[in-house]
Amino acid sequence: MKKNFCVWVLLLATLSLTLSACNNGLSTTPPGQLNPGAMTADISGGSLFTSLYSTFANDNGTNYSISGTQDVGGEPADEITMYIPKSAVIPYTVTESDVSAELHYYDAVQGRDYAARLGQGSFTITITSTSPTVEGAFQGTLIFPGVADSVRVISNGGFNASF
Repeated sequence: MKKNFCVWVLLLATLSLTLSACNNGLSTTPPGQLNPGAMTADISGGSLFTSLYSTFANDNGTNYSISGTQDVGGEPADEITMYIPKSAVIPYTVTESDVSAELHYYDAVQGRDYAARLGQGSFTITITSTSPTVEGAFQGTLIFPGVADSVRVISNGGFNASF
């Protein structure tokens, strides 16, 4: 009985060391946290927006602009851009009711810029960190004006934008 117990302990210890020592080149970033330069979001209609390396932040003194370009090969790239007023208190949330806040989704295939801003659509952007990168989450209902029922819903959005 004691011998079997020792064999099991040895087997489990070996397996544990093997799994922790080798991650097969996968990211060690915890689930829910994006690597710097990344943005992801679910877009209505079943598409997933993924930008693993092409998300950048710009600080103009009073606002952040965050822009992510989708990683696609051989196709026009969709883009998500947001304009966010700065706050001294972190974390903070902005919505379409803030006159300087906007959320845009550019559908490259259709050539349409869906937007939410004061008086059009709705959105929520939460900033969770501003150093060394700008990190946060977002969701919204964006509208392409002039076309009836032309709406895109963005959910589960997250970004980690590099300066």
